Amino acid sequence: MVPGLSVAYFIVFPPAGQERRLFVNSSGAMIGDISDQPQLFPLGTFMVTPDAFYSVTADGVSARRPMQDVTTLGTAQLSAMIADSTHYRSFDVTELPEDDPDRAAGRSIHVMRHNGVWKRAASADLARRDPKGGSFEPLDAVYRISRPSAASGSEKFFGGQYHVELTHFDQREYIGGRGPVFGSTTGLGVPAQWLGTGYYTVFRSGAPILRFRIDDDSETLSESGMSQLQARGSPRLDSLVLINNLREEKTV
Repeated sequence: MVPGLSVAYFIVFPPAGQERRLFVNSSGAMIGDISDQPQLFPLGTFMVTPDAFYSVTADGVSARRPMQDVTTLGTAQLSAMIADSTHYRSFDVTELPEDDPDRAAGRSIHVMRHNGVWKRAASADLARRDPKGGSFEPLDAVYRISRPSAASGSEKFFGGQYHVELTHFDQREYIGGRGPVFGSTTGLGVPAQWLGTGYYTVFRSGAPILRFRIDDDSETLSESGMSQLQARGSPRLDSLVLINNLREEKTV
């Protein structure tokens, strides 16, 4: 949930080292779609990467916008700018893309909204600092989502008042299962699955309150029709995050 907005987002993991976030409003309509670096990070009503940002409103998501580069700062100057900023996130050297010149030079990246402007500073100061400008409270539990015929009490959350169902899956392409590849460290294979479009419903006290769909969705067949979508909820019932865990082996 984006703090202060009636907007939620869920995450899908396409191949090629990207992260995709789909944004929906309180009516269940998709209002935005971001595909960017896996370092994409939420800060309040913004999504930031090591070199750009997006602004999220109740009506949509902005285009990708570059940050203002700040010349190399000393530790004292950097700390002062961070203290004066409303939003802040650091990206450690190991978090940067492999081909990033700052990674090669051993510099971390500090992004901040300073005097209303998003700025980016590369620094040899590798001290870890806490993000600010958004809510980072951990979510308390994970609930599997299934078709209505497979629903059970254990999949209901917020005191059993809410649950999510996969109400229909429009099957487009069948992918057969396979065993683990030679040399696999986990010994796990890929289950049989359908690719297509998933249609979901959020229920409160048995009554539908929100419907949405996920294009390029996946439904595995090895767990009694279990969907890969998961729901996570805050214990205070102020947020619901829907996460679609697509394996990288699926080209979606």
